Amino acid sequence: MPVPATANIISAYGLPLSIMQVQGEFVTPTGAAILAAIVTERSLPDGFMIRRIGMGAGKRTYERPSILRAMEIETAAPASDRAEADDDCSGELLGYAMERLLEAGARDVFYMPVQMKKNRPGWLLTVLCSPEDREKLEEIIFRETTTIGIRRTLMERTVLDRSRGTVLTEAGTAEVKICGSGENTRVYPEYESAADLARKSGRSLYEIYRMIRAESGKNE
Repeated sequence: MPVPATANIISAYGLPLSIMQVQGEFVTPTGAAILAAIVTERSLPDGFMIRRIGMGAGKRTYERPSILRAMEIETAAPASDRAEADDDCSGELLGYAMERLLEAGARDVFYMPVQMKKNRPGWLLTVLCSPEDREKLEEIIFRETTTIGIRRTLMERTVLDRSRGTVLTEAGTAEVKICGSGENTRVYPEYESAADLARKSGRSLYEIYRMIRAESGKNE
């Protein structure tokens, strides 16, 4: 060990080896070829972020678990670069990032000005999403903003029962959202439907909202 094909690849690409106390073939020709193709550094950097983790179990039985774990890491920027990155995300970038996040399935996106370290002004970007959409939305944030890190937390919420309905007004039929049940029922105009009636009727959106709420109250 290693077998000739593995030894040739290791020799040709200068891959480092270390002796193990467990007997067996731990580096196959395929594994050595993959490593030779993707290796970029000989040692880990002083600081880094883990972007992805992959893990697999082998079929051979050894004295220890036959498990391989691979991590894709990104080198952390120096402190001076991080300070600069905090300050150069413009309103245009944030607005575009918001559009991309909503298009990609975010439930809600908003940002607000905050005071950061060393009293520097900055932006707090908040994205609400389903767990299965987290990774792709994080990729959009990293690509479209200047942030170098994302904090995340799993949130729980309680919601009222929801259904959709229609209300007939003087300006036409409007779609509404019905929340709750029984005495605790609330009816909200759907913005797009109300805006469409306002454009077609020439009335103000405020007036359309009042008409929808008035008709909704009659039907409760």
